[in-house]
Amino acid sequence: MILFVHPEAQRFIDSLPNNIGGRVDRGLRLLEEYGRLLAPPDSKKISGELFELRVRTIVQVRLIYGFSGNMTLVVHGFVKKSSKIPLRELRLAHHRFRTLAG
Repeated sequence: MILFVHPEAQRFIDSLPNNIGGRVDRGLRLLEEYGRLLAPPDSKKISGELFELRVRTIVQVRLIYGFSGNMTLVVHGFVKKSSKIPLRELRLAHHRFRTLAG
């Protein structure tokens, strides 16, 4: 499976401290290796076409992704601060996914 990370999602990943960034890199490798087969607790479906990659560190890092053909599109990243994904984050992820997936 081909892994594509949206430039803004990559900017978010690059902004994380090294100790957290290493865990994010591990999560991305798992996503690249297992793709659609990646299961909880590492991944969770959040809508019809989007999933969240759950990176457990001292903060809750979430990367939102979806699939298009043989590609995994990581479209957004944020630090989750409550039990629900903020609507703003979800809308942005949907917009980026639809733009990339066509």
